[in-house]
Amino acid sequence: MLVLAASLAGCGAKPAPQATGTATASPATSGPEPVIAVFSAPEPTWGDVSLPPEVKLTADELARLGQMNVPDQAAWLQERGGVIAGNRRVQLTLKANGPDQVQVTGIRDVSVCSVPRRGTLLRLIPEASGAVPSVGLGISVGESGSGAWTSDSSGAQRPYFPGKAITLAPDGEKRLLVDLVPGRQGVVCQPELELTVVVDGREQLQRISGEGKLVPVMKSEDDGAERQYSAVYLGGRLCPQYVPAVPGWRDNPDFRHVCGLDRVPA
Repeated sequence: MLVLAASLAGCGAKPAPQATGTATASPATSGPEPVIAVFSAPEPTWGDVSLPPEVKLTADELARLGQMNVPDQAAWLQERGGVIAGNRRVQLTLKANGPDQVQVTGIRDVSVCSVPRRGTLLRLIPEASGAVPSVGLGISVGESGSGAWTSDSSGAQRPYFPGKAITLAPDGEKRLLVDLVPGRQGVVCQPELELTVVVDGREQLQRISGEGKLVPVMKSEDDGAERQYSAVYLGGRLCPQYVPAVPGWRDNPDFRHVCGLDRVPA
């Protein structure tokens, strides 16, 4: 099984631009697409959550939210229309759509991004830190036109294609785990990928969308964006119950004060 991922923040230098076949590949024709591509639903995850303006949380909802485990908090907020910041992992199944062998010689990002509809921001986790995992195949989501890359445990990146290709036999298929990690700050992206496909010696491009399976992805908002939200709450792994965030909360080393625990009667 191949592993497909998107760029991680702080992962060393970006790879040099790779040839994706854009200059020589033909656009998709009106006939059958050469590859059948199917996304599965994203695996559960958790992180900070951005809610649109029309979704309001009551005091009772915030209290119930604080009683859930953190992954369930993120899942409940996503069901309410929230966007969870960070990686989104999905399975992508590729299968040749015809009697001929097909080669995939390039995969690149063509995601559509926009400014988040900022209503309520819920901070669930501290700032990311620690070791960076190695990546078998990576796509920088939101960095339009960026191609597949691979990285080692040090985080150093190098292009994956054209040195390798994914070969699809007529009766075979490849299942890839796709880690979608946003590559741009301050935007929310609807992931889409474009394949460079070779069939019978001819190269063409094929775009694959989430078909309703993929959820939007975004980086965790920086502190400067908080003022654009009508409400910001701290909970999850930061505070045992959701409390309003005060300006400069991240610079306060006393989280008992930040979470209001010093004001709770003994």
